[in-house]
Amino acid sequence: RAGRRGIDVEGHAVVAWSPGMDPRALSGLAARRTYPLNSSFAPTYNMAVNMVATVGQIRAHELLLSSFAQFQADAALERRLRNVNGGRRRDREDAKSQGQDSRKVARAQRRTNSIAERFDRVCGVLEALGYLEGDPLQVTDSGRILTRIYSELDLVTVEAIKAGVFDGLSPAALAAVISTLVFESRKEKTAHRMPDRTSEVAGSKLRDIWREVNRLERDFRLPGADAPDIGFAEAIYDWVNGAELFDVLAYNEISAGDFVRWARQVVDQAGQIAGAVQTGPLHASSRKVIELIRRGVVDVAAD
Repeated sequence: RAGRRGIDVEGHAVVAWSPGMDPRALSGLAARRTYPLNSSFAPTYNMAVNMVATVGQIRAHELLLSSFAQFQADAALERRLRNVNGGRRRDREDAKSQGQDSRKVARAQRRTNSIAERFDRVCGVLEALGYLEGDPLQVTDSGRILTRIYSELDLVTVEAIKAGVFDGLSPAALAAVISTLVFESRKEKTAHRMPDRTSEVAGSKLRDIWREVNRLERDFRLPGADAPDIGFAEAIYDWVNGAELFDVLAYNEISAGDFVRWARQVVDQAGQIAGAVQTGPLHASSRKVIELIRRGVVDVAAD
């Protein structure tokens, strides 16, 4: 088990024996120097509504104050304050330097409790959009849909569901639009477009929703997610319409491995949408998208 922060001085691990295990390699791994572990944890909209639903906002705030990410934020703040105070002692005779140090202290103090405070700002966005309401905060019907969507653009996805962006699309067009919520282009950008008129209109509405969410995030001093990316839309549209893998790869300049990986991401997102709405036409069309994508190499990879 891992050592408990502030309690244990060491942790323990048990490695089950298996044929071919090299004890020397294992001991070398255990004796290797440690590497810095930096938490990249940040509260998401999905996480926030799930925490409010299970433990409530106040308890969730308290839990985040004891998180590893918060511990690292506090430790970084302590280091900054020590450096500032050390600089003060060195430059005490320099009034200008002292003024700069004072401003550094004020900025550092505003950053304490950053993880829990970010959670509160996330809740502010959710309350403004109707996913949380009341005092204490409670999860609304829209919030319950959000509890079932796990992705970088989780809030944009549910806002699109509420706005009917996905309604009435063919399976291929729906797959194309869903792909913009999960696909991430490589650094080199190439020109892409949505594959047909209906997906183009839906994609435009989706980007409008992303802009509105992004503006609200700025109001609450939250970093915004990247815009929906249309780079995979034509490839998955062709695949759902029955194109062979060779043609999809040739026309869309994508490797087979990348195609399978992103196709499975679309399947996962379509499954989340189907599970979130549970019944109705969007549920049926999302399930159809999954059925049509899971063929050939995609189906083999999934198995």
